[in-house]
Amino acid sequence: MIKTALGKLKKICTNLYASEKFLILLCFLILLVLNFIRLSNVGEDAYYYNRIADNLFSNPSVLFHDGLNSGGEVGFGVLLGLFSFLNVGIVSKILMIIFGVLSFILFYKIIKDKFEKKTRIIISLFLLLSPTFLYLFSVNGSYSVAMFLSLTTLYFLNKKKIVSYISLALLPFFSVGFFICSLLFVLIYSSRKRDYYFLSFSVLLMILTSFIYKPSSFVFSKLDSMFFIFGNTFGLSLFVFILSLFGLFYLFKELKRKKLIYIYLSFILFYLINYFFSYFIFYFNFLVSILGGYGFIKLFERKWESSDIKKWMVFIVICSVLFSGLSFFGWYARAMPTEEIINGLLFLKDKENGVVFSDISRGVWINSIADKENVVDKFTRNKTKIEDVQKFLYGINEKEIDYFIAKYHIKYVFIDKEMKDKLWKNDEEGLLYVLKFGKKFKRVYNEDNVEIWKHI
Repeated sequence: MIKTALGKLKKICTNLYASEKFLILLCFLILLVLNFIRLSNVGEDAYYYNRIADNLFSNPSVLFHDGLNSGGEVGFGVLLGLFSFLNVGIVSKILMIIFGVLSFILFYKIIKDKFEKKTRIIISLFLLLSPTFLYLFSVNGSYSVAMFLSLTTLYFLNKKKIVSYISLALLPFFSVGFFICSLLFVLIYSSRKRDYYFLSFSVLLMILTSFIYKPSSFVFSKLDSMFFIFGNTFGLSLFVFILSLFGLFYLFKELKRKKLIYIYLSFILFYLINYFFSYFIFYFNFLVSILGGYGFIKLFERKWESSDIKKWMVFIVICSVLFSGLSFFGWYARAMPTEEIINGLLFLKDKENGVVFSDISRGVWINSIADKENVVDKFTRNKTKIEDVQKFLYGINEKEIDYFIAKYHIKYVFIDKEMKDKLWKNDEEGLLYVLKFGKKFKRVYNEDNVEIWKHI
């Protein structure tokens, strides 16, 4: 009787596992747990959009340049602004979860007719546990909407083209980088299908976008590493990438040469473009997950000399994929800004207004959390200002220090431990020397390795 009950339970679990609804539920739970490991947001962009949302109706100039914010796509900030009567930090997390689940559903629909069910399940699990996918729907809200719009554009190209028109037109407001990636796919598709209406619309949209956003306003950075394990926070899972190479090998044995050439060229192009255009890695991750899942199924189905070796292979794959996903959870929990930095900035928020000097990576947080003007942030493109900042960080010449303070009206200096470790070798170098031994600044905050100095 117990054996029968266990058998039924196993059957229920198997059916549940194979269910598409289960995969959607799993996606929701993974993103829910990840986003709410911590209540505070992660990275710079989240706080940039939060500030837009909080000030959208009281100060519309926040969309352009209000003395604090100074550039970037504003779509997600406007979307958040519709919920400004709530806690926008929490709302942004909820929106990322929603767009993550919707994007996962679209991706599953795209691959549904191309792979059998067990292969689709493995592909979906590889995608869900990839650091790239987890980053996309937990760190940058604008990216999460942009990926949803991008997948919507691609999915409806052969169905309801009007939906593709609308989603492609909305993309530049959320991410120019994602828009360019999607535009590349659309242009290739329109050329092959000889859809000159959609091709013309895409070209027109590209021209309009170039007028709205100046190319110099954006930095399309290169990747230092393609893999999460080597330090790229939104990098690929190395083990799934290795499995994707097996997937390419098995495709080589099974597909016709014409189709194979397209797949191989796509893989090589995606791989190369990643190193020069970092946004592309979010699209490459879908291809890697597909090929990785296909490669795993083929490895599993092949004849093995020993069943024990086969079991160990499956065990290693499961552990490696889980390790990548769980490692990202660990990174997210520890990611900047820390609670100590947030507390220091909140202290600064209650002080009288004045320009705050800090590292460029703290600039957006100074605007958004402390509600103070910074000297530089990630949107700064003024080379003279950036050079001046470097001189102030490392110089000890008194005249140069006085000139910089007067030129940029510095009232506060914000420093934390991570910033110290990154910029200086010891406590008596550059700006740290000036703060420690000079008489121009007084320390007004010193808690949890965060220091705030006031110019006197």
